[in-house]
Amino acid sequence: MVMKMKKIVVIGGGIAGAGAAYTLAKAGYDVTVVEKSDYIGGRIRSQTQDDVSVEMGATFLTDVYSSIFKFLDDNGLSDRLQKRKSTLAIVRNGKLHWLSSPATWIGGSVISHKAKFLLGREALLAFKMRDKFDVHDLSGASELDTETVEQYLSTPAGQSLKEYFIQPGLAGYCFWEPERTSRALIPWILRAGLAGGSRYMLRGGLDQIPKVATKNAKVLLSAEVKNVERLKNGQYKVVVHTSEGTKTLDAHGVVCATTATVVPKIIHGLHPAQREFFSSFQYSSTAVVAQRFRRDKLTKAQGIAFPRSEGKSITAVVSETSVDSQGRFVEAVKMYANNKTAQQLLKQPKALVETMLKDASGTSQKSLIKEQPDYTQLWPEALPEFNAGQLKKLRDFRDGKIEDGSLVFAGDYLGGPFMEGAFTSGIEAAERLITCLGLLEGNDN
Repeated sequence: MVMKMKKIVVIGGGIAGAGAAYTLAKAGYDVTVVEKSDYIGGRIRSQTQDDVSVEMGATFLTDVYSSIFKFLDDNGLSDRLQKRKSTLAIVRNGKLHWLSSPATWIGGSVISHKAKFLLGREALLAFKMRDKFDVHDLSGASELDTETVEQYLSTPAGQSLKEYFIQPGLAGYCFWEPERTSRALIPWILRAGLAGGSRYMLRGGLDQIPKVATKNAKVLLSAEVKNVERLKNGQYKVVVHTSEGTKTLDAHGVVCATTATVVPKIIHGLHPAQREFFSSFQYSSTAVVAQRFRRDKLTKAQGIAFPRSEGKSITAVVSETSVDSQGRFVEAVKMYANNKTAQQLLKQPKALVETMLKDASGTSQKSLIKEQPDYTQLWPEALPEFNAGQLKKLRDFRDGKIEDGSLVFAGDYLGGPFMEGAFTSGIEAAERLITCLGLLEGNDN
């Protein structure tokens, strides 16, 4: 009698692991999610009070999040979506330049005339190559993956465009620097910054997504995977350390939904191409400081972007107002540290608020963070970086040169540095695993 392969271990309870667990549980598998931290969600970190959430990690959803929107529809969460209207300003020479629409970049004085010409050229290229810029697959733009943004925009006009458009976009979305970002990501930034479209908040917190996605799985929190061993029969033994001691989980398949940096530490049987692939990824860092305020009316969300050439330690100040469960208006103001500052603050976290407040002062008419903020969050590995050549490595993964058998991988370093990319990566990893297990079961029969 052939035993049906049912037990699956998902390593990592972030949004990628949640997508994998959801797909596998729907397919009838016995799923166990192992998460190192004490909460489910990974980079989704919602601080919710009276139905108003301050998002300390991933912040919003957009129109292009097709996988997540389908998940929300299928699980009765769509009625919690709230469209978010926002305005953006950029700091130059210590002054705020409000950008009411994409056209403001062309008609305004933030970037030079020659830089505007370059911007138009890049926008035209992004339009011509739009079919290759799949939000779920960054490797589609691998033909442009030949140099860094810094190298590509080395002319005086390019420097203007970089410092007051591209770099704030890179830093604002992903805490990246031009010296460590592939030139192929410029069209992606243009799509995000110029394409428009609606953004949404999820009433009650974005962390509802991973919580609902993993409700039909067993979830082990504060549990760290130490070793994944493939047995002679093709199955796996997963060694997990918990506060109650060491546990061993047997599995017919494994989804490794950790950061890329963790993979070589827990899977010791990687072949050279796998080890080189996972070791090639590095991550940007950030820190978030937030404060809640009572307001007398509902206002648009505001974002202030800080180019690094302004000498600031922060990349953005964001404010948004919501209505709580008692009908009161509540504003959340958040400050984001840039990558360099975050790296320093990780070593000296007590200096976090003082450093960021100093650089944010005078940039907003609203009250800023108090000396004792309501929430702080350090992200040592906020988002994966995609340096020059990295998108070509993603193409190798898509072509099946990295993954092997019933051990599959998921994460934002594979699907894209945003919720949709990570969630879809988890779904796709689960589907590959289901196919593999089905083939193995067919061979046994």
